[in-house]
Amino acid sequence: TQVFYIVCEPQKRIGRHVHSTEEVLLVLEGTAEVSVGDERARLSAGAIALTPAGVPHEPLNVGSDTLRCVGYL
Repeated sequence: TQVFYIVCEPQKRIGRHVHSTEEVLLVLEGTAEVSVGDERARLSAGAIALTPAGVPHEPLNVGSDTLRCVGYL
């Protein structure tokens, strides 16, 4: 199990990556566009994204404020 905290400045991205387990991402502040496989969704504070194991994914800060998220693997 791993819990992590992400801070991402406006118009920056974390980088597309894959995990061997599913990931849950909770947006705490800001606005993210999260790509999971071929799907994209815009998420704001309080929204959750679920990424299945083995699926490429990436959060991008599409807002004008710092994006803050917490994730769980």
